[in-house]
Amino acid sequence: MTPSAMTVPAGLAALARRLAFDTAGWSRTGRIDLQVDRHPRITLRRGPRESIEVEARLGPLPALPREREELVDRLMLRVTAGAPARVATLALSADGSLLLLQARLHGQEAIAAEEGFEAFLNDLDYWSAQLGERR
Repeated sequence: MTPSAMTVPAGLAALARRLAFDTAGWSRTGRIDLQVDRHPRITLRRGPRESIEVEARLGPLPALPREREELVDRLMLRVTAGAPARVATLALSADGSLLLLQARLHGQEAIAAEEGFEAFLNDLDYWSAQLGERR
């Protein structure tokens, strides 16, 4: 591992102070799993150029192809027509079974990382509410 890979970015250090979590895992694995308030588990990973990649699972996609297609269509309408600008992006898991929310934060600027993480949590609330409409 290079020395820069071992370093905890200033933005992550600021988040750790604010949310009271340990950054030791970052130095060892480049990953930290967090539980913040009522949100699902949020994963922070080392990204390119000292960025911080953030990811949360929104939930499984429906098993039936028709239901899956209807859900994805409805969510994409929110993305393209009417959803306010968001920090995070909807994505599918590698196997296509889970809907994820992902973002990339600036790792070296404490204020930018904190504001970006707060915006990610707001986006997580928004998309969780959109998924709640299907239930």
